[in-house]
Amino acid sequence: MTTLNLSKWKIAAGLALACLARLDAQAASITWGPTGTFTDNTVLALAGAVSNEVYGVDFGGSGVQTTANGYSFADYAVSGHMSIAGSGFGLFGGYLTGGATTGDGALDSLLTYGLYGGSANTGTLNNLTVGQAYTVLVLLADTRGGSAGPFTTFSVTDGVTTSPTQLFEFANGSPSVGGYILGTFTANATTQALTVRNGGASQYNAILLVKNPPPLVALPLLISNIQPASAVAGVGGQAAFTAAFSNSPPVSLQWQFISGGVTNPVSIANAGVVTVTNNGVVVSTLTFSNLQLTNAGSYQLKAVNATNSSGVAYTIAARLNVAPLIFWTATGTFTDNSVLALAGAVADEVYGVDFGGSGLQTTANGYSFDDYAATGNMSVNTNNPGTGLYNNYLPAGSTGDGSLDYVLNFGLYGGVGNTGTLNNLTVGQTYKVLALLADTRTGAGAQNPGSACYGTEGVFAGPAQPFVFPNGSDAVGGYVLGTFTAVATNQPFSLVSQSIFGNYGNSQYNAILVVKSTPPVLPPIYLAANTAPASASVAEGSQAVFTAAFLNSPVVNLQWQVIINGMTNNINAGVVNVTNLGIVTSTLTLANLQVAQSGAQYRLKAINATNSADVAYSTPASLTVVPTITWGPTGTFTDNTVLALAGAGSNEVYGVDFGGSGVQTTGNGYSFADYAVSGNMSIAGSGFGLFDGYLAGGATTGDPALNNLLTFGLYGSSANTGTLNNLTVGQAYTVLVLLADTRGGSAGPFTTFSVTDGVTTSPSQLFEFANGSPSVGGYILGTFTATATTQALTVRNGGASQYNAVLLEKGSLVVTPTPPVLAAPKVLASNLILTGTGGTPNRGYTWLSTTNLSTPINWITNTTGTLDGTGSFSNAIPISTTSPASFFRLRLP
Repeated sequence: MTTLNLSKWKIAAGLALACLARLDAQAASITWGPTGTFTDNTVLALAGAVSNEVYGVDFGGSGVQTTANGYSFADYAVSGHMSIAGSGFGLFGGYLTGGATTGDGALDSLLTYGLYGGSANTGTLNNLTVGQAYTVLVLLADTRGGSAGPFTTFSVTDGVTTSPTQLFEFANGSPSVGGYILGTFTANATTQALTVRNGGASQYNAILLVKNPPPLVALPLLISNIQPASAVAGVGGQAAFTAAFSNSPPVSLQWQFISGGVTNPVSIANAGVVTVTNNGVVVSTLTFSNLQLTNAGSYQLKAVNATNSSGVAYTIAARLNVAPLIFWTATGTFTDNSVLALAGAVADEVYGVDFGGSGLQTTANGYSFDDYAATGNMSVNTNNPGTGLYNNYLPAGSTGDGSLDYVLNFGLYGGVGNTGTLNNLTVGQTYKVLALLADTRTGAGAQNPGSACYGTEGVFAGPAQPFVFPNGSDAVGGYVLGTFTAVATNQPFSLVSQSIFGNYGNSQYNAILVVKSTPPVLPPIYLAANTAPASASVAEGSQAVFTAAFLNSPVVNLQWQVIINGMTNNINAGVVNVTNLGIVTSTLTLANLQVAQSGAQYRLKAINATNSADVAYSTPASLTVVPTITWGPTGTFTDNTVLALAGAGSNEVYGVDFGGSGVQTTGNGYSFADYAVSGNMSIAGSGFGLFDGYLAGGATTGDPALNNLLTFGLYGSSANTGTLNNLTVGQAYTVLVLLADTRGGSAGPFTTFSVTDGVTTSPSQLFEFANGSPSVGGYILGTFTATATTQALTVRNGGASQYNAVLLEKGSLVVTPTPPVLAAPKVLASNLILTGTGGTPNRGYTWLSTTNLSTPINWITNTTGTLDGTGSFSNAIPISTTSPASFFRLRLP
């Protein structure tokens, strides 16, 4: 068992449902195809026709072997067709004992011997032709029965990707002789890595290499293969696997389930598949909800060429382990045997386990502890060296019960590998399990006071609890209490000890008591670790996503809420809830955000599903919506006609000249007032100055006044952020930024600039041209609608700032969106259905509600959303059973 250095509510093994990661084409050399079992030599034909054989490799050490059906196998050591690195391996016979046969004596001979060694024995195919496509068939067989395993699997790897596993050991050749794994690759060198793995070691019997004829159609191309980083989930939890193939050629996808060496299409009731095609890539996700033990196994995605069913490719098989869960209800210290009553009444005891190695123990208050080794009520994996019984754990303390003292005074103690299992359970029965540890030793060899332990079933870690108390002071020992409902006749249950420094590492057992229980009283609602929503700052018109999570013990119902000006409202749209490993994660997505929504706070409310008075909240997260600029064309210019890009002179609001020389007016009528005099634009920061000579070499825009403001410029550090002032809220504007530099080598040359509003950044644009050739400077154009009297606008020259001239023009008036036509409201189940059509597409909207139309009306936000591409919407709003009447109003922001 892997020990878990975890706090009370931290998941020991989570699922990584991560993003797609594209694999380098040269790194994944072999595409793994079908695997299976075989009983005769016809399996060789899977590699291709005899006429296309390149070579076969026999690891029996007996020279060239030729099978009756025409395929030739040359020993790898003689011909050099295949080489194997490493040392310490040897040849073994007897792999086909018990009269098993493939029907071909020569093939039997090469399978009955095999090369076997350690993990360092990597293999390489030699003598390849670069650019040639090959099929490689790997054969392993073992029919020795019990001495062989039985039922051992093998896999093949090229050093980057690994094939699915395949059974190759069958007692006495029944039901099959051996197993095979097939792969295809196109040689990009004269050698190809190919290593056969038998668990942690290597094993080779026979390999057949065949040239592939030119394919009629391309094989499906694997893009990514995402799987849980630690594939352990709990009963009742969730797991997901994601993989992607290129859709060129078009592919059909099928998830497959591998268990016991058998591969079948996924057809499990609680499994759902979502497949999405995007930009030539088909992404498929297999999701499980309410996991059961029968879901444990491996999962792979099969891709079939939709135009030629013979073109097949597979992902790597990803393993999923499903473990039953224990919910930790209490921990603490104890001084006497009354602690046993925490598990329940004596009459409900199932068994007690004593690790003292002394047989049956009975405490004075009636609980019985039967040694685990004698009855088998509990088993402990003691294969880890260093396990033993230790005494003198209670040299001075006492529980007030001599028999219980005796049980605690001895204990099983060992390494991390000593995982425990409770046995003899009844499926469907709810149990309490109480684990006791005690240590009161002092002096030489004593435990470190403050040492702690925790219980785990391999998925969740219980809270840590001290169990070491010198001379029984403070307490005799510590206890850990948990509850579970048996889903099988056994249940993983381990105790892991911890030093005062927090280093979990060893297992230790004194006594464990198992008692039948009614379903437990549910614990309080807890926010899952590190899953409170984070505050967000986003651009207007974009979306914000808030995520929070609560432990689902007790079972909880979730409700997102928004807090505006001290008023709290429920949100009933844009919410997704996912249950995973006993945690309910909820995501709130807000689309088409407007500046007016800035300052709101969002939190997640959790309500006990069986007791609505039991409520908990996440920490509120703040939303900041930042006004942004839509960036338009950029380019170069040679004369003052570039100013017309901003609009007509009659629509000018102001122009800003950073030359420091007062008002400048160009010959074509646009006016530029110095930013420092008029305050039309302000710039933060310090350490900047005015520089001249930007239009050296006789370059000109054809307008001396414009030349003058371009030849000077404000230049400084990245702290010099700019702001446009004196704006009218609701007015649309076009802003044109001009930079120029013709100083040649001294200026760069060919430096670029960009403009940012603090959230979005324009494309970059050249502005330095030696002596004005081919252009004088560069421009960047943007548009925005003022949501305040100021607008952030900063010009960036690499890591610094630079300003020459900015021109601001009034744009088109803001167009009021067309509201949708509302249909008659309907009631469906317990929801009010509100729909509408014919509005302005992709516009945001808000449903306001109130329960009282008396003045002043207090409208509150009920639901937000975005009209679809046709200007339509549909909302299902839960009907409140506590309000006599509710009134709704549609608002377009």
